[in-house]
Amino acid sequence: MSSNFLVINDEPVSLEQALSYLQSDGTFQNFLTSILRQHVIAQTLKQEPDLQPTVAAIEQYLEQCFENNQIYESQPFQYLEQFLKDNQIHTVEQLQQWLEDNHLAYEQFLERIIRSQTWQNLVDHISRPRLHEYFIKHKQKLDKVLLSCIVVDQETLAEELRDQIKAGESFEQLAQDYSIAENRIGGGEMEPVSLSDLPDECCNVAFHSRCIFLRPSPTGTADDVYPGDQNKDARIVSNT
Repeated sequence: MSSNFLVINDEPVSLEQALSYLQSDGTFQNFLTSILRQHVIAQTLKQEPDLQPTVAAIEQYLEQCFENNQIYESQPFQYLEQFLKDNQIHTVEQLQQWLEDNHLAYEQFLERIIRSQTWQNLVDHISRPRLHEYFIKHKQKLDKVLLSCIVVDQETLAEELRDQIKAGESFEQLAQDYSIAENRIGGGEMEPVSLSDLPDECCNVAFHSRCIFLRPSPTGTADDVYPGDQNKDARIVSNT
């Protein structure tokens, strides 16, 4: 490892020295990770060359979009498609203006697009076959429901509010007027909750319908559940 890695002010720096510098300032791990990542990318592209778009293919896509003043959906050019939409580029003139505003030459733009689109294609190529398996394995954690609650300290008031909601009164307005919880300002809306964090008796109802829970149940048994409109947010009325 005696060969020069680079030269600084006419002074040669060996690879061994360079690595020791990286280790001393704590950046060696990031440096090594970058090398490993680029090596994996290079090996994958060697096996799957179609994942890296060519300049000709990019220009053909741009030409098609500009000729018809329309951004076409294209699986191989998802990044480029989104780039054009985000920057509202529909013509050659608009692209040229964007390049001038961002101080980029056309060749630099192509290099950036190729690099970013290649990365997007690599991510899709590697992750897509595993998505279904991951989703099934973590489905309960990924499924979330948006709940709203009204919290009161009197059971009779909870029952009265339940009846008003069933009769069509605004849940949000009743939450603002009667709830003692801090989220009353937002109409009782809570943060999205994972189904896996909900009690079993709530999961099915909360996931499939708009519903009202009265806690504790006046019967002293399980919570009373009052389903409402299908495919709406789950709603909870509770007394503390």
